[in-house]
Amino acid sequence: MEGSDTSSDIRRRILSRLFFSAESVAKDQSYMNEELVLAIDELRLRPTDRAWFIPVRLNACSIPRRSIGGGETLTDIQWVDLSENWDVGVDKLVQTLNPAEAKYIEAYEGALQTLISTPRIQRIPKSGSFTVAVSGVTSAGKTSLVTALFGKTKLSPTFNPTYTERLATYEWPGIGRLIDLPSLNYLETAVEEEFSDVVRTQVDLLIYIINASSRIHRGDVDSLSKVNDTATPCLIVVNKLDQLWGEQEDVVVRYVHEKTGRPTVTVSALFQTNVALLHSLIERFAQTCAA
Repeated sequence: MEGSDTSSDIRRRILSRLFFSAESVAKDQSYMNEELVLAIDELRLRPTDRAWFIPVRLNACSIPRRSIGGGETLTDIQWVDLSENWDVGVDKLVQTLNPAEAKYIEAYEGALQTLISTPRIQRIPKSGSFTVAVSGVTSAGKTSLVTALFGKTKLSPTFNPTYTERLATYEWPGIGRLIDLPSLNYLETAVEEEFSDVVRTQVDLLIYIINASSRIHRGDVDSLSKVNDTATPCLIVVNKLDQLWGEQEDVVVRYVHEKTGRPTVTVSALFQTNVALLHSLIERFAQTCAA
């Protein structure tokens, strides 16, 4: 930052990372040197187990061997190199700055690999077009999640008397189509059989949504047992992530996974948290099935 900022101004504006380049290192005088001194002062006040200060190298240059205390210099702490591979460096920087996002990326990647490695996966779509179905009991937020995935403010399906006719089906550009299944806790026995038949014959991936605030119902267990009978790949999506705090999320995910035995991820349709990750997972899974 160039200018005549005072020390207090710089402290208020200082970032948790400093960018080094051959040009900045070669300067005899630079406000960056003052920023660096202040950043090191702040670093000494912070716990050593938290990533707060991250040197970033923009091109071929040497990180200054400035003392940071304890016999260590800047070169002894973890730094990010953008000069050799920009994309890899940026990914590393994002993971360091936002470990929560990195956790979700890892969770979704693990879920995708589990779905792909499922022995019963059908490589060719059952109905000519890759089909995703969403299901879940009432209050799980199924409609809200479908709306978030499509990026539309309102979806208005028309329901007809019979189960197979009242399925709300949407064309899904780049993926195939999506079937919005009625809430399973309102289905009668005869209709449940139709549900199983639809999933077995038409659906390539079932997204089963569970309400995070109420964990899992008996109806969820019953419904998922019917899904097991169809041998259809199924992803459990715990919705309303925004209602979980701290370690609650990990506890709920473990609990749901243990109860269902299915790959489990979290999302908040209301705040759009992880919606993009879910969309990417579905898209990549569809591409795998079509390969």
